[in-house]
Parts: sequence; C-alpha cells; structure tokens
Amino acid sequence: WSSDVCSSDLSQVRGCRRVTVFDVVVGSVGPTVELLITDQSVLIAHGLRQSDDLLRTVELCAGIACSSVGLEAAGFKHACSVEWRLPLVHLHQSCHPGVPVIHGDINDMSCLKEVAKRVDPPFTLMSGVSCQPYSSGGAQAGSSDDRSNTVPATVRACHLFQSPLLIIECVTQARTNQ
Repeated sequence: WSSDVCSSDLSQVRGCRRVTVFDVVVGSVGPTVELLITDQSVLIAHGLRQSDDLLRTVELCAGIACSSVGLEAAGFKHACSVEWRLPLVHLHQSCHPGVPVIHGDINDMSCLKEVAKRVDPPFTLMSGVSCQPYSSGGAQAGSSDDRSNTVPATVRACHLFQSPLLIIECVTQARTNQ
C-alpha cells in the first residue's frame, strides 16, 4: 500500500517514507491493516522537497495575520490562514484578499484536512496560540484553562504536516508556565 501511494502521480515527492492520511476507514484482518481510501480522504506523502517549501507559511490562530505580514517582510510567502472567530475571518479577508482563510478550529481534524487540501505540505507553520491561559491579564491557569488547547493542537498539526519549521507567538509567561 505505501509503495503505491509513494509511486503514484506524486512526482514532486522523492524518497517517500511517511504518509499522513485524513478520513480513511481502518480495518484489519489478522496482522494486516487495511485502509479504505475514498473521495473524502486526503493523503500527504512526505518525502524530499524543494527548500522553497520552508518559505511558504500557514498561520494558525491567525486573527488578522499580523505575524504573516512580518514573515513576508523577511521573505516568506503567506499561503493560508486558519481562524475560528468569524469577525476576524472577515477582517483577515479584507486585509489579505489573496490569502485563503479557513474558518475553523485547529482542534478539529476536518479543519486540518481543509488546510491540507489548500496548501501542499510541507510548509512552515506559524501559530498565535491563545495567550489568556498565561498572560497577567488572563486567568494564568495554564493547561487547566480550556483555551490552552491551541498549544497541543498546534504541535499535532506540525507533526501531521511534517512542517520543517514551527513558529509560536504568545506572551512571555507561556514560556515558563508549567
């Protein structure tokens, strides 16, 4: 199975060693695992890529994507954003009309699947994780705060997309919060 995926029409991917799959049905018969791939499935073959992929960014928890403006000034290309608050999605669209923005929650796998449909991984992942669990103006409850779920969701997305670079923006107190 994996050799079929890696040798299919993915000529830009060489040396395929890992595959990320979204929305497949998993079954097993004895020691064999079977995957049913449908029209709803998304497969990402991870292999050797062009170094320019490092300069493409997807911004999670984007707000109006101010971080991507700074990254563009440093030579990065803002490929896509994800934001869960609809008013900020609309503001993002007016500030960055050429950049697709996905209205969704990065904790939801369907949101990450939508990112994979729009931007071919790998890419640099930028995430402005929620600061309220850590900031002096917030609850300072750290991982006990429900809003802290953006940190593990960002790390999971980085793994699923095999992003070579992860940039996290947050308040300094997040660095030392247990």
